[in-house]
Amino acid sequence: MKKLIFLIFPLFLFSQTKEDNFISDNFNSYFALDRENIHLHLNKTIYVNNETIWFKGYVLDKKTKKLHPNTTNVFITLYDSNKKEISTKLFYCSNGRLIGHIPLDKKLQTGNYYLHAFTNFMNNFKENESSLFQIKIINPDTYKIDDENKTIEHIDYVFEGGNFVYNSDNSITVLIKDCLGNGIEIENVKVLDENNKVVNTFSTNIMGFGKFTIKNPKNIKYKILAENYNSSKSVNMDNPKIIAINLTVNNYGVPDKTFLKISTNEETLKDLETDKLRLIINQNELFSIVNVDLEGKTFKEFLISNESFFEGINNLILVDKENNVLSQRAFFNKKKSENKIEIKSVERIKDSIKIKGQITNKFADLSLSAVPSNSKTNFNNVNIQSSLLIDNYFENKISNLNYYFNNLDRKKKYELDLFMSFNKYKYDLKDVLAEKPSNKYEFQIGLNVSGKLNQNLSTSDKEKMKLQLFSYNGIKEIADLNEKNEFIFKNLLAEDSTSFYFSLFKKEDKLKTLNIYSKIEGNNSKFKIPFKINNYTCSSVETTKQNNVSFSNDFPKLENVISLDTINLEAKFSKKLENTRFEGRFGSTGYKIDEETARSYLDILSFIQSHGFNVSQIGGEIVITGRRVTGFSGSNSPIIYLDNMPLSDLSQLYRLTLDNVDEIYINKNGFGAGTYGSNGVIRIFTKKTFGNSQINNIVKSKNLIVTNGFQKLKSFENLKYLEVNGDAFKEYGTIGWIPDIYTNSEGNFEVTLPHYYQEKIKINIQGIDQDGELHFTDTIIQIMN
Repeated sequence: MKKLIFLIFPLFLFSQTKEDNFISDNFNSYFALDRENIHLHLNKTIYVNNETIWFKGYVLDKKTKKLHPNTTNVFITLYDSNKKEISTKLFYCSNGRLIGHIPLDKKLQTGNYYLHAFTNFMNNFKENESSLFQIKIINPDTYKIDDENKTIEHIDYVFEGGNFVYNSDNSITVLIKDCLGNGIEIENVKVLDENNKVVNTFSTNIMGFGKFTIKNPKNIKYKILAENYNSSKSVNMDNPKIIAINLTVNNYGVPDKTFLKISTNEETLKDLETDKLRLIINQNELFSIVNVDLEGKTFKEFLISNESFFEGINNLILVDKENNVLSQRAFFNKKKSENKIEIKSVERIKDSIKIKGQITNKFADLSLSAVPSNSKTNFNNVNIQSSLLIDNYFENKISNLNYYFNNLDRKKKYELDLFMSFNKYKYDLKDVLAEKPSNKYEFQIGLNVSGKLNQNLSTSDKEKMKLQLFSYNGIKEIADLNEKNEFIFKNLLAEDSTSFYFSLFKKEDKLKTLNIYSKIEGNNSKFKIPFKINNYTCSSVETTKQNNVSFSNDFPKLENVISLDTINLEAKFSKKLENTRFEGRFGSTGYKIDEETARSYLDILSFIQSHGFNVSQIGGEIVITGRRVTGFSGSNSPIIYLDNMPLSDLSQLYRLTLDNVDEIYINKNGFGAGTYGSNGVIRIFTKKTFGNSQINNIVKSKNLIVTNGFQKLKSFENLKYLEVNGDAFKEYGTIGWIPDIYTNSEGNFEVTLPHYYQEKIKINIQGIDQDGELHFTDTIIQIMN
């Protein structure tokens, strides 16, 4: 350290040269378009093929690092390990969040499968901005037991900085994997020259990563040799480069500082103008530039305050005067103290438990999965922090980020940096300085219905004609016809299997005969950017339950009722709310209108009056007001929706009886509805059969059934297990899934789960707070009596 040159420079201090302005313009234009990144929090990672995948999606704007407010259409494809498409479904995203489920097919065979989440807009970029999540699906009848003997199958290496420099200092990162692609921990891995002389040794950690140095290599062959108790494998390294420069990083050796070293050899000093080098520090559209002069020396060292770097991923690019990349290295700079999710208490109440938790003084949106404590599910590889902090910048995903972030000491920082130095940064400066992404693929907001009227209309009639589209779940739109009798209805929230009806009419006139062609647009978008699925295979033993009496690894058995040994459980369940997908759902109280409730009230108006509002008739008009004035104008009338349509004329509620109403949602404070909803919001959803008799009367209407539309939101339903005390349930069963947890201003939240008579439960909570900070916890809780 005595020889170290201490240079501390501020991040945004750089000279405004013509070359710098050129780089500035290119970074700004390359990242001008929004880039979405998607994380899926899955309720499990291992499924039996009679189960359903439940998930909560979080969509971030890469630049703001907060939930993307505009993303609407998210596609999720299920692939097998051979990248064969099993299914693709469209999900509705609101304010950066989506909730959904994917039922599995009982015909699926045991193996690794992948959920691929993307948007149509991602096709505008050369880089793969989509997300891929590996799961395992098990067929209980025929499945394979993987060989876990940790045989060495793969040795991969990367030169830190990108080069193996002749007669200079070099650092090489290595990843050793088994047949499943999992890292192997091995000691005494040898580095040999072409004469089989050992020039260095190193060890790999539990993730399979290791690192070694070669000082002043000659222009000869080197190889890496790894051996363990049952296998041996070697790999030859590329020859050193005579003309090259390397950049190495150490951000774990000195607290709150990062050590950089630029090194080369005498041959390169003669060949390159090393007084014209520049170091670009980059994250998305953000960057800074530092001029570097080696001053005729073969190396130069810097010690820089971490405050000079961006929070999160930093990409360091060493370039020459022509902006050619000489060396490149990415690292992770963590400045913020981690805001952990704390479990404050667990209280057992009959067959359930009440969990109280907290983050520090922040509103947050969270999701929670609960499985038995011995579950084979591993949430650490589907971590919101790894997805949206690290994976979205690299070509390969990091495994078990929780291992690194849990007590992030010097050793863990070193191990995290091993992954960083091994991985390849996704954005290439050559692309940034070349052709910019164009807005070729639209940012989809809902679906479009387009078509053509196949009948002749006079010019005078066409000017007066309107085409109406409506459905009985609240959609009602009007469109004009162009000179070719074509029409389009844009940005529709069109649920799968919904029936749309078209009517042609003149103002204040009857419906006209209709002959129409129509289609749905935007429901079959494909992802066009190449991406890879690693299909690792091992020697395995195929086992069939029917003919193997020694089979012991069973799977949960199901029944139509829940039965636990000699305990018979009987419960009366009220119907779950279904119409929950609307803005401002948080803060609303939902009421399911059953027969008993319908008999208790004269009509919908009496129900509203008994739930905090005044109802009266003034001059023959119905008036509904709140019991306090909060609006700027002094008005205290709530916003009222009937089947998602805002009502300006409340006469439609006159004599609407509750036996025609399915659900009512009342938000007295109007939270989430903006200024106009400050006096409250009432949403009324009628039964699906209500009004359907009218369809037959609209004989001149044509209908279109939506295919591949938005998947309908469904409340979580667990399987009905026959037995929950055996190993089968404890290894593969599901306890609960809660996708929508909201903290209050103090960061507190509370949830209730069944406990299925377990002594311990594993809960996994993921989410994001109002400041864009990502939260993850995976912990075992004790069920207290």
